[in-house]
Amino acid sequence: MLSNLFNMENDFWTFANKVADMVILEIIWLVCCLPIITAGASCTAFWHVFIRLAKDEESHVAAGFFRAFRKRFMTGTKIGLIQLAVGLFFLVDIYVCLNMETRQSMFLVGMLGVLLFFWLLISLWFYPLAGTYDFTWKKVMGNSLFLTLRHMPHALTCLMLAAASVAAGIYVPYGFILLPVLAFYVNAKVYVWIFEQYEVP
Repeated sequence: MLSNLFNMENDFWTFANKVADMVILEIIWLVCCLPIITAGASCTAFWHVFIRLAKDEESHVAAGFFRAFRKRFMTGTKIGLIQLAVGLFFLVDIYVCLNMETRQSMFLVGMLGVLLFFWLLISLWFYPLAGTYDFTWKKVMGNSLFLTLRHMPHALTCLMLAAASVAAGIYVPYGFILLPVLAFYVNAKVYVWIFEQYEVP
């Protein structure tokens, strides 16, 4: 029993090592996101490595991250800037409508809020797609819309799981480091399962 516990190749230690790799990856990702201009490329590289971890295909997270960061820099940066611009467009419009003194303002706020939420759901697919496949940014956008409409329940589940893990991480000691990566790992498994349905054998 004890010999199996200290066997570094058993399931417990294998998963513990994977969690450690995910935490390291999370830290690298956050640091590379600090310059806003590189956030898109950082997210793309993050999901490239994270999905490979979920598929047990990645053993060197730092090297894999920076390799994907360089290779997919332009695509990731374009996607990141588009995501930011559209999100800011909706937020500014909502702010303007909230300050309007008309009967239609609340209706417009509600409509813009729904569109912003839908844009957030579409955005969930951007970086996993860009990190997994050598798609152009236009193809990433088109496929993200398709996957959102086709797999809406999965998109909602991934979003709620990520949001819940971040919220819980605020109140759990050191949870802000561990809980999000565990949620991302579950989400990565979902992405892998969905992507495999559309891959040609």
